[in-house]
Amino acid sequence: MGAGGCCVLLLITVAATLAQISPGPRRLNPFQEQLVAAWTLDETTGTRMDCWGTNDMTAVNAPVAVPGKIANAASWRTAASQYLTAVPSPEMNASNTSFTCAAWIFVSNSPPSYLGAFGCRSSASPYTNDQWAVDMISPTGLRVTYTIGAAANDTITNFTTLTNTWMLMFAWCDLNRNFIGGTLFTTNGMEWQERAKTVTTGRGCNFEIGCNRQASFWPGMIDDAAFWRRMLSTNEMRLLYNLGHGGMAYYLTKRR
Repeated sequence: MGAGGCCVLLLITVAATLAQISPGPRRLNPFQEQLVAAWTLDETTGTRMDCWGTNDMTAVNAPVAVPGKIANAASWRTAASQYLTAVPSPEMNASNTSFTCAAWIFVSNSPPSYLGAFGCRSSASPYTNDQWAVDMISPTGLRVTYTIGAAANDTITNFTTLTNTWMLMFAWCDLNRNFIGGTLFTTNGMEWQERAKTVTTGRGCNFEIGCNRQASFWPGMIDDAAFWRRMLSTNEMRLLYNLGHGGMAYYLTKRR
């Protein structure tokens, strides 16, 4: 075989080898599977972008940006009536599906009760379209509520909170087992509470961060929130907490 033939054979061999080792279609990392929305809350002013979906959050009364769990976090001055709100996409409708919503939360002091962290609920009475929410119900306690109205609730209370430290809070529904619950990670470890689901949640509401029905505003900071249309496993929740300074943003790669 001449020199030209050897070169052609070499090129064919290299091409075949590259074809064998070239990667296939890019796979989502596990935390991107059925991810609907993710907010880094890094913006210094204005709209807080949903970096994964289309659920951008309007800033009401200019909540401020402060150093957070990773990069910036959103912070509230209670007296200024500040919060974030969005009309959620249909994929965030939690009325008949498994879901998980999580956010890093920071309580700056020992607050009064019923201050809102995050959730999907009506903005006004009679609250017939409420779905679920995470609230501060005492100076040291959180609750997770799933509801179809003011008189019909599945409530899990007394998650023990710490002040002046970052905590990772999950609200979730496991439709396969028909259970609802919450999971809180702090420096004291993991606290898991659940109960059988008895109510069917409402079908339309706003997603809000930092308030309880556009009042009762959060006493501190919130960072890196996300919503999945599935139940995260305990190991996935623990891993997100153990990422430490990486918050959740490390795994929730921006799509937009």
